[in-house]
Amino acid sequence: MTAPGPAARHDGAGDRSPFNGSDVCAAAALPLVPGGRTVMFDQDVRDFGDVAGLATYLDLRDSRLGFTAITDRRWRLVAKEYIYARLAPADPVVAVLPGACRVPLTLKSCRTRLAETAGWLNWLTSQRIASLGQVTQDHCDRYLIGRRRRKNAAGAVIGTLDDASLRIPAAVIIELAGYGELFTADRYAGGFTPWRGRTSSQVAGMRNGGENKTPPLDQQILQPLLAAAF
Repeated sequence: MTAPGPAARHDGAGDRSPFNGSDVCAAAALPLVPGGRTVMFDQDVRDFGDVAGLATYLDLRDSRLGFTAITDRRWRLVAKEYIYARLAPADPVVAVLPGACRVPLTLKSCRTRLAETAGWLNWLTSQRIASLGQVTQDHCDRYLIGRRRRKNAAGAVIGTLDDASLRIPAAVIIELAGYGELFTADRYAGGFTPWRGRTSSQVAGMRNGGENKTPPLDQQILQPLLAAAF
């Protein structure tokens, strides 16, 4: 894409994104099959079905990113810019952001990120939050507490999810701060960093594996093996 200018000049005013009219496949270096249709930033549903070399295990839904589930139109644009940045970290506007991730996500991972983004933003709408600038740490904590609850098809709480399942929801909340300078329509308040810089794994309560769980070999077995090796 043609670079719209350094990110430092982008003040977030108005609702015109610097990526309007951008070819997402070109920016993300996703080749198309011969005669395939590309994906444009402005589309509310981005269909990557004509990208060449998609993994055979991908479901058709995994190659389609729909933003219409986000009820607030301003936040729909926020989500478009966020997912674009995760797909195309080498874009000149994205690359200069100090809090941006440098490795592109796969389409399947972006679909998961988008679903979690929609969940977070729609929850804020349900809490009568009118602007991302009103988001506080209390909102982040309460959302994750609710997100931990396991529910059945009827919506009744039947248990809790394990820690690992909360890593991506936490990551989305955190990353929206890291990409805030990029967002056109709305963003968190200046200086607000969810969970004060903790990683999504730490927020979710995940722990390192620690010591190897495989018991060590008995010395009577280990010593002859080492002697033979030397």
